[in-house]
Amino acid sequence: MKRERPKPDDEFPLLTKRQLAELERRVADAMDPVRYVIVSSFLPKFSLFYCPSDGMFVMNEIPDTALFKRKAEALALARALKCGQPKRARRLRVIQVKKTKRSVRILEEVQVDGRTWKPKLRRK
Repeated sequence: MKRERPKPDDEFPLLTKRQLAELERRVADAMDPVRYVIVSSFLPKFSLFYCPSDGMFVMNEIPDTALFKRKAEALALARALKCGQPKRARRLRVIQVKKTKRSVRILEEVQVDGRTWKPKLRRK
């Protein structure tokens, strides 16, 4: 699909190809519904999701403030949270979720002590 380039304007000069490509990449990144969340999952029906804005864990519910756009940011915070904990208590995982219009859908499974499951969320 070929786009027509607008005519140059004194107020808004034409973008270069590099600038246009960067702009399209950023728009595509912003529209991507994939997010990451830090979870401490004990059982399929009992999971705690970390909410960095409050500094607290929320049970079986993922608020919008608990979602990270970048996996690297979520991993860095999870590592920082694990530092002060004893080895047995280090059960924090970063999992991938998909933000939908009404809620969040969990895409990845959690693995704890050789068992694997997808955490269940509370229905609203």
